[in-house]
Amino acid sequence: MTRTGFLLAKLLTSFGIAPLEKYRMSAAFEAHLMRDAEVIIGELAWDNLESVEDVSTEYWKLRKLTKKHDELEEKIESLEIQLDDSQEARARALEDVAEATKDKVEARDKVADSIDRLHQEREDIQKDGRSVKRAHSGLKTKLEFLLEESDGEMTPEASATQQELKLKRIQFEKIKDRRNVIDERITELQKDLHALNEEIEKENKIIRERAEGQFGKIGKINKELTSLSNLLGAIDTERTQLCSEVGKFIIQNAKDPQIREAVKSHRGLLSLIEEVRASTFRHRKVIGH
Repeated sequence: MTRTGFLLAKLLTSFGIAPLEKYRMSAAFEAHLMRDAEVIIGELAWDNLESVEDVSTEYWKLRKLTKKHDELEEKIESLEIQLDDSQEARARALEDVAEATKDKVEARDKVADSIDRLHQEREDIQKDGRSVKRAHSGLKTKLEFLLEESDGEMTPEASATQQELKLKRIQFEKIKDRRNVIDERITELQKDLHALNEEIEKENKIIRERAEGQFGKIGKINKELTSLSNLLGAIDTERTQLCSEVGKFIIQNAKDPQIREAVKSHRGLLSLIEEVRASTFRHRKVIGH
């Protein structure tokens, strides 16, 4: 609020038509600006106030906190580099799990596919065996019938049926032999599959342990980073409070030659702050604070 605006506001107030709520909101906003301005000017200028006795305590506290703040930031930066390295190492270890066992996994998959094909072939043989067995059973029943009908005499038809029975038995034995060969091959391949799985798991375990070591390191670094960040946050809060106190002192003593010299590089900002301060004062006068 300018001087002219202040005079107009006072006039409107005397007639009871002043927008007091608007003035209250402006006063509150400017008060917030002033609090921010105190912190900003304090942050910018405190390092130039070593010789000012009135803020000597705040100055040396800020020197101490700033040093600690810089040390913590350096530690955090170092830990973040370590964290990035550990995460990269973990990622490489996890990639190595797949790469190191790639050939064995491919071999295992081929063996598993061969076992599946042999199981399918075995099922087909079983079907052939069941078909031959049914045919054999039918021929046996037929032969029994023919022999009963001929009173046990081996007729040409009975003889032919008997010959067919022999062929079916031979055929069935061959099917059994084929099935046994496949069973043996499946057993061998299952042993190979088990051995490959053990080798893969052994290699995976070694690499996983290496990756887990990186996981533990990452967890430890993250925990330390959280602790340091909390300390940094506490320091920032204390620094902000001290800067606010220094800034308030600077604003209140802005006309002091020593202060003006200390903040000469921020004179434009200080002039702006003084204008806001005067406006806040005028708003409060208008609303009766």
